[in-house]
Amino acid sequence: MATQRMTLDIIVSVYNEAASLPAFHAEATRLVSQLAAEGTDATIVYIDDGSADESPGLLDRFAAAPGVRVLHLSRNFGHEAAMLAGLDDCDADHAVFLDADLQHPPEVVLRAMAVARAGHDVVLMRREVASGSGLRRACNAAFYRGLAVISALPLEPDASDFFLVGRPVIDVLQREIRERTRFLRGLVQWVGFRRAVLSYTAAPRRSGRSKYHLGQLFGLARDATLAFSTAPLRVAFIAAISMLLVCLATAVYSLGGWWLGNPPSGYTTIMLFSTAVAAAQFALLGILGEYVGQLVDEAKGRPVYIVARRMGQAADHLVRRAA
Repeated sequence: MATQRMTLDIIVSVYNEAASLPAFHAEATRLVSQLAAEGTDATIVYIDDGSADESPGLLDRFAAAPGVRVLHLSRNFGHEAAMLAGLDDCDADHAVFLDADLQHPPEVVLRAMAVARAGHDVVLMRREVASGSGLRRACNAAFYRGLAVISALPLEPDASDFFLVGRPVIDVLQREIRERTRFLRGLVQWVGFRRAVLSYTAAPRRSGRSKYHLGQLFGLARDATLAFSTAPLRVAFIAAISMLLVCLATAVYSLGGWWLGNPPSGYTTIMLFSTAVAAAQFALLGILGEYVGQLVDEAKGRPVYIVARRMGQAADHLVRRAA
């Protein structure tokens, strides 16, 4: 019996990747041919996230070939927004997300499609060895451990933004989950459906450097926390109990000193206690401010991204704006 042909959008986020794009496009084109031989008609969808180098011109040249389309965003909206733009533009049976730096090996997509054909709607790709410096790997491990503690949803450790989703998941993310603070690698696990996990080894970058510095990684961790947990808000109760224990300990210490004829300095006690209370209050205000800021962003209703122009195959097949 002939294998039913499927369609796949290979969604590639691009931000200042001119040095690696020719090599990546060659690999992606080879992947499309391999997928076609296995019964999958694939389209390469590049999302130019406001690149300031030669990437837009290269992408437009790629779009002249069949099976390639390009969405140019009006400015740099960030990696999550670029991924969402590709997701919203997808009308295929499946979508796979990967970066243009070749650290996400394109050949793994063949394995992921085989798993999808077996009936899985979510295929996560887990890095066997986290890439980057020792500090970055330590931060990455701490992030997943911390998120596992505070989130009610256990997330796959070391899962990356390299994943494949089927049409049921795409429909849910396109139509029903429209929140602004997104953590897509978490959302594709939150929605449920049948899930599988594949392992891969991240290849070294062919050129350039990571676009995620530590400040951006911190922002990603913050967004993931806001999206999947309200546990930080409960810190107020922990702080209240902690302050109560400090007060009781201070009272016992002061009474003991007075009873023994050596009372502690009142100035020292007051200053230490006041400093601790002030620090706790400011920390709690900061946490509360993050959640309030998220609500304000949601209430504004501004688009998560804006598509400036489209190039390539069926450039006008979908006209969407992320609400």
